[in-house]
Amino acid sequence: MTGHIARTSRVVAAVLVGIPAAACTTGAESDPPAPAPASVSLVPPPQATDEPGDELGIVMQESRATIEDPVGDVWLLRGTTRPTRVRLPSLDLRRVDVRHGDIALLVRLRFTVLRRSARPTYDLGLRTAEGRFFVDVGMVDGRASRRPQRFVSPSGDAVSCAGFQAATDLARHAVSVRVPRRCLGDPAWVSVRVLVSAPLDGGVAYENPHNSRPFSEFGTGRLYSSSG
Repeated sequence: MTGHIARTSRVVAAVLVGIPAAACTTGAESDPPAPAPASVSLVPPPQATDEPGDELGIVMQESRATIEDPVGDVWLLRGTTRPTRVRLPSLDLRRVDVRHGDIALLVRLRFTVLRRSARPTYDLGLRTAEGRFFVDVGMVDGRASRRPQRFVSPSGDAVSCAGFQAATDLARHAVSVRVPRRCLGDPAWVSVRVLVSAPLDGGVAYENPHNSRPFSEFGTGRLYSSSG
């Protein structure tokens, strides 16, 4: 009898000891889990200065370009001598405006002083995905020639371009050139490089608006047709 009572006491004691542990375990399982910390992106949102585009991040495709050129950067090259700066206002570009329109590419050159007696050649390098076209326009009797002196494709073949136009505005010291897009193969984009030259003192004077040297390897950025 005494042994039975002892066994019973040990069982009761075990049960009493186990109650707090069970209560703790049950409480831990019933508590809601702690919320996970909010995730933080390591990639910053796009900034307006990252790429030219609108508020939705859509990259804009420019169809126009304007180049401002300082006064007095005409260079004379004569033989193997070093280039020298010369004062030649009729060759000295001040501004170039380019627009790649729905139908034609328009290039407007504005000079310091454009004189009727000037005999420059206006050379346009028009780069497309196909390659570079070359268009040369000269001055005849104080007016830009209606037809290009040279118009060649990237393969070197002559291009016949109906609708080509060149005009001179002596009052505004400007020359404008219009090249129909079809003459360039209807390109999606065009990059324009400008070079103006004229014979002078046994050499050739050069002016380009892209840098302060006689020549430039590069032109404008890609200008996409405004027709989309």
